[in-house]
Amino acid sequence: MLFLFGLLVSACTPQLISTYDEKVENSLMELHGKLETFFIEMEDIAGTPAADYMLHKGFYDDLQFNLSYLSIRCRAKLNNEKTVEQLELLESSLKSLEEIHKEGIASYELVRTLREQFNIALTAILQLELAKKRGL
Repeated sequence: MLFLFGLLVSACTPQLISTYDEKVENSLMELHGKLETFFIEMEDIAGTPAADYMLHKGFYDDLQFNLSYLSIRCRAKLNNEKTVEQLELLESSLKSLEEIHKEGIASYELVRTLREQFNIALTAILQLELAKKRGL
């Protein structure tokens, strides 16, 4: 009887956060790879004509597409507000990066700082997704 009660209680326990999504994890890693490649390139060309925004506009369009995919996927899942929140912050950071780039990326130090900030943001989102995998 106690066993049946335990099953009943566990079946009625509300899920407070969404379940793990392998596609979200893979998409985050792909996004990280694209950002890392971009920042490594920018470290080498900062302050030169090769760093001009218009030469890299496709990068921003591609990342915006990837983030849109992630956001839609995450919004479609119940109890996924924390991940959606973090993705919205990442999208805002990407827009800020694009604005900075339009003004000109003039130094290696700026690129290093931006790179570190994006790594922190992506790590936080990935940690949450991996916590879901462990069952929080």
